[in-house]
Amino acid sequence: MPDPFAMVIPDAEIEDRLLIFLKMNGADRNSTMRILRERAVLVFFLSCNKYQASPAHVFAPLEEYSEPVRKRMRRLSPFDSWIVALPRSEARRLLLKYDGLDANLGGRRLDVIVLGRGFLDGRLAPDPDAFREVYSNRAFRVYERRLP
Repeated sequence: MPDPFAMVIPDAEIEDRLLIFLKMNGADRNSTMRILRERAVLVFFLSCNKYQASPAHVFAPLEEYSEPVRKRMRRLSPFDSWIVALPRSEARRLLLKYDGLDANLGGRRLDVIVLGRGFLDGRLAPDPDAFREVYSNRAFRVYERRLP
């Protein structure tokens, strides 16, 4: 998955890669939404600071955010610029995109997958018919594509 801070590829490609990765590793709609709302995912894997939600800037109109997010924004300084939140309309758009992914995942092929054991990816795993676990420790798991 690309790092949105250092990449010059379009947002659509970054979104596709993240959503394909989630689908490929067994994330259903609910877990996908939970993962997409996590700050670490928003900043490091989806948008960098695109979804900033502070008194200085918001991506969408305030009514697009939950009341807890709006309440948090009211307490922030305009200098708190790395506070991010996914607006409802963007969440819906990303879920529709996730739903529309085709069975071959856009023609992408991964040969190695590394998944952590944390709350974001601890329950994810690739299809056991396509991948086998080749290494595991307390921090992460490594899978390789099974040969035909």
